[in-house]
Amino acid sequence: AFVTAEYTLYLDTYMGGAEGKTGAFSFQFNMLMEKTVKVIRFIIDELKNSAFDVEDTELDFPNDIHSYSYILPDGHEIRIRGKVDRVDSSVQDNEKYIRIIDYKSKSESKGFSLTEAYYGLDLQMLIYLIAITRNGGYRYGDFKPGGVLYSNVLFGQFSEKDAKGTTPDDLIRDAFKLKGLYVDEERFSIA
Repeated sequence: AFVTAEYTLYLDTYMGGAEGKTGAFSFQFNMLMEKTVKVIRFIIDELKNSAFDVEDTELDFPNDIHSYSYILPDGHEIRIRGKVDRVDSSVQDNEKYIRIIDYKSKSESKGFSLTEAYYGLDLQMLIYLIAITRNGGYRYGDFKPGGVLYSNVLFGQFSEKDAKGTTPDDLIRDAFKLKGLYVDEERFSIA
């Protein structure tokens, strides 16, 4: 009900209301609203079954946390700017761990690849985790890095082959499932 009300308010306030819109527009608008509800339900389900709690959302470098910088051999400085979609924490065996989550909204979201990171590609999430680890003590207290994860919040059509032996909800849940790298896979495998 909340999502429907917010979508309707947005439609009325910024798009001139529903009147006069094409059938295709109305269909796409309603599909987007339904997908939003499914994403919210997934996030709620994931948080209920996780050892992690949300610490921050939309964490901004450098406004919310000190920026990470790197001095090049020639003396020039590189400063990292950006936003982390979600920062979670969990206390395990009296140690606090921080993980960061990036929500991907591209239809072909690949998630984290250790191979690409090894070759210097797709380092964004690791750099953010390093920045939080080095500069986030004043915000999160004493902690260790826990991991970097991605969640695909945009899902398309599923084929008949995909659906064999499973339910539509299971297909959607699998599409949304957090994928990535934990510093200690065994410790967080159920998180």
